Formats: sequence, C-alpha cells, structure tokens
Amino acid sequence: MFRIGSKCSFNMSKLILILLSFLVVSEVTCDEFASRIVGGDVTQLPYAVSLQSNPKVHVCAGSIIDTRWILTSANCIALNTLKYVQPGTSNLNNLDYIFHISTTKSHPSYDKTTGINNIGMVKTLQPFVYSSTVRNIYLGVSTLPGGYQMTAFGWGTNALTPITPFTDLRTTIYTSMTNLACSNDFVPPKFIDDRQLCGLRARDKGVCVGDSGGGVVYGDRIHGVIGIVPIAANATVECADGRPVVFARVYNYYNWIYETLKT
Repeated sequence: MFRIGSKCSFNMSKLILILLSFLVVSEVTCDEFASRIVGGDVTQLPYAVSLQSNPKVHVCAGSIIDTRWILTSANCIALNTLKYVQPGTSNLNNLDYIFHISTTKSHPSYDKTTGINNIGMVKTLQPFVYSSTVRNIYLGVSTLPGGYQMTAFGWGTNALTPITPFTDLRTTIYTSMTNLACSNDFVPPKFIDDRQLCGLRARDKGVCVGDSGGGVVYGDRIHGVIGIVPIAANATVECADGRPVVFARVYNYYNWIYETLKT
C-alpha cells in the first residue's frame, strides 16, 4: 500500500488503450457476457474496489472477500495489466491510498471463447484494514432463484455516447432469472447452466465498458461476477439493450474460491 500525493487528471489516451484491451479480450461468441453501469446511481460500497494498471487508471472492478483477496472476472486477469487496488471510495479521484497486487488467479477452466468460468481472484501484497469504508462481502451459499432484485456495481461508463471516463462507482438493479427463462429469452435460445446467473432489467440501464469484475449482490452476499462487455461488429457498445445479462454464479465456484483463499 502507498499514498498518492497528487490527483491524477483523466487521460483520454489511457481510456482508449483500456477500451482497446477490452476489444482484444472479447473474442467471445456469446454477446450476453457483459462487462459499466449505464444510467446507474452513484453510491459507495465498502467491499467494492477498482483494479488498476497504474495508480487511478481503472481497468476492472472487484469485491473484497478476505483481508487480502478480491473476487473479480478471469477476463480482467487475462489482460495482464493489473497492478494496483484502490478500495474504500465511490470516486476514483477521492482516495489517496492504493494497494499493490501480489498474485492473480483465474479459474483453471476459464474459456475466453465462450466466457464460461469467467471468474478470478486477486491477492494484495498487504492486508486491508477493515473500517466503515473498507470491508469484505460474504459469498452466496445457495442458488438464487428467479424474481429477486440484485444490485450490480462497477466503475464503467455511464453513457454510451460519448463513452464517459471511469470515475464514479455506480449501481443498477437486475431481476434474477431462472436458467430456463434466461435461455428462452434469446433467439435462438442459449445454453445456460448452473455456472451462470442471469439478470434482466429495462433497456438503457445496465452494465457496460469498465464494469468487468464487478459484483452482483443480493442482501449481504455476492451472487454473481460481471464478465466481458459485448462489442458489436461496427465497434459500438451493445450495453443496456434490454436483453438478459449472464454473470458467473459465485455459488458454483464456492469450493474453488475457498481453496484459493488458502494459498
């Protein structure tokens, strides 16, 4: 952990590099695997962190689940640019403390082509000190059925045109779906299994560029992890289009997460 003495202004060239890195990683054939909160509400969550390539240069989001461990998506780790963690703030320009990353682990069966098993973990060099603004969130220990109101969070873009800088932590609400209902909502139907958690919300609000790795929360537990942002062939961002979004279901990876925590 170290302290940043001066504020860092937004750099458009860095944003472009980040967006290009998302384009490289998103060699997915399933455009339902989303990665920022369009039309969301600014908030502060003590377990939410920004994963960064340089101090205050946001790449992905994550969730504190232990004093040194953060839950995120495997596609964020695959970028191979994560070096720092910034916890305890709703605005990336507000906090002076960041933590060095010592270790990253992707799920061993992560498939970047299909987006399956898109979950990973990041370990900090020094432990977090829990407080009112920094603490862990508990893991989901059961399968969340359809019809529940889940909160997704991230530092991604807040508007599709123009794409806005990654600054404020935002949230938006998704309604959980059964696997069957989610599958049938796509044309043609998509295969959805217990490794995945589907959420649905109205058009023009939802996760987008920069939200990858963020959590999907119900109550005091994290049930999902946001994956890759879908990019259209014409290079426009297909966010918040009213279709279901498919997250990694945390409960399915419970054993792998706890084995990783021991390392």
